[in-house]
Amino acid sequence: MVFPLLHGPYGEDGTIQGLLELAGLPYVGAGVLASAVGMDKAYMKLVFAGHGLPVAPYVVVKPREWEQSPSAVVDRVQAQLRFPVFVKPARAGSSLGVTRVDDLTGLSGRRPSECSGGQAQRVAVARALAADPAVLLLDEPSTALDAGSRRRIHGLLGDRNGSTEVGPSTGTGRPATLLVTHDPAEVADLADRVVEVASGRIVPAGRS
Repeated sequence: MVFPLLHGPYGEDGTIQGLLELAGLPYVGAGVLASAVGMDKAYMKLVFAGHGLPVAPYVVVKPREWEQSPSAVVDRVQAQLRFPVFVKPARAGSSLGVTRVDDLTGLSGRRPSECSGGQAQRVAVARALAADPAVLLLDEPSTALDAGSRRRIHGLLGDRNGSTEVGPSTGTGRPATLLVTHDPAEVADLADRVVEVASGRIVPAGRS
């Protein structure tokens, strides 16, 4: 009997469940279909609504829809929802990539290349978190952000920063984050292990 004590993509989205079924191994928990539906927030809402369960108002936006016509997406959101709204990846973890949006004014015709440095940086971090990778590499992730945005980004990164080992099992069951920065405040907020590099070489502890 297999106990799939796994969280996130590949662990609770039907992937490992399908592998166990192909291998003919019994396991506990939801099956392939229920796991896949439970991981996908859009399909989960459809299933809930189909069984008469109350579902909060929502709008599903696919990447291609935003790329082809941002104004149409903005019009749809404004017509169906009330602000503030919360943007969340459909298949990421419980709180990864969640962003509060109070106003869409000025965003309807904006392309990614037209974002400011801070906006582009927030988008990049959100997209990285939404993918929920086993190892996340961050290079100066908050240097272009204002103080409030920096605190929010550090909070999101801190939520997932529970491991310092790279491998299929980190002991904590949480993915690892490798942070490259020159900002001591960023180190203090996010790091639980620090390695100093000078002239391409690791500086031995106590010699910096």
